[in-house]
Amino acid sequence: MFWRPFLAGLVFFGLQVPLCSAAAVALSSWVPEPGDTVTVDTVGNRLYVFKKDSADFLDEPVATGQLRTVRYIGRTYYAATPLKLWTMESSHIKSDRVTFGKTGLFLRLYDEGESTAYGIHSHRDITYMLNLEADDRYRSMGCILVSQELLDVLEREFEVNNEMLSVRTVAGPVEPVRISVKEPALGWLLGGR
Repeated sequence: MFWRPFLAGLVFFGLQVPLCSAAAVALSSWVPEPGDTVTVDTVGNRLYVFKKDSADFLDEPVATGQLRTVRYIGRTYYAATPLKLWTMESSHIKSDRVTFGKTGLFLRLYDEGESTAYGIHSHRDITYMLNLEADDRYRSMGCILVSQELLDVLEREFEVNNEMLSVRTVAGPVEPVRISVKEPALGWLLGGR
């Protein structure tokens, strides 16, 4: 997906204050850094990685949980990917190469420090899934399914963030803009010189 860099603004007491320009970075050029965070839009089926100190971001297609009740691993539940603030706290290699893709890597998501059945992984048929329209990519049993290349990047993100990566799942569009207003721009308005 082609993403145009843009310049947004903040209206503050009637003044337009420019914000930083946001720029999508190609997956092949992405360099994981400490402080990066992950956000998954479960409506648009997109995964974003945001830099802590930069407007650069990664924007990739994903598949998320089916919008129906399923029976899986001994449970019956509504399989839509839950909307939460998670932490990725462990990685595992699974032997099932259909469900978990060619490497079997499973990056487990935790909810308030508790291990869950949810995670991020690939799938044998991930190329097919990711070529579908966004509203046809509800294919998992609740996990976030990604390409093997994106999974490799997320594994590096996990490692450089000391095996504790913030992952947020939301329903709806994500604005790829980080508010960055320097004090001199508004200093006079806030009582400075």
